[in-house]
Amino acid sequence: KRCIMLQKGTKRYRDSVGASLEGEMGFASTIEGFSGDVDDHIGSSIGGPVMKKYNTALKDIAMFRGNLQSELDRTLCTRVDSFFVDVQEMKDVRKRFDKATQEYDQVRVKFLSIKKGAAPSVLVEAEKEMM
Repeated sequence: KRCIMLQKGTKRYRDSVGASLEGEMGFASTIEGFSGDVDDHIGSSIGGPVMKKYNTALKDIAMFRGNLQSELDRTLCTRVDSFFVDVQEMKDVRKRFDKATQEYDQVRVKFLSIKKGAAPSVLVEAEKEMM
């Protein structure tokens, strides 16, 4: 149960980082379109050079966020998924082991219930039942 929660949480976090990255890139392109070219007098009068510096910083932050998202996916999400698969395999092995143990205990009880001086025909019959 905790593995499933961790797996879902890491994927949600990775997806939220991706959505934030898309938002930042969209905002950066909007600022870039608003501030205009270097030769644009209107853009310069409303602070175009400052907005370009801000836009550059915003794109750098978005680039680092993109790196964070890819590293999250590559390292954390894949490792959590691998761990989850391993846990599921161990659960399956444990179920098979418990079933085999139960069958062994049933046969053992049946074998121990046979009397010490039992007739050979009784022993042969009990052996057939155990197989």
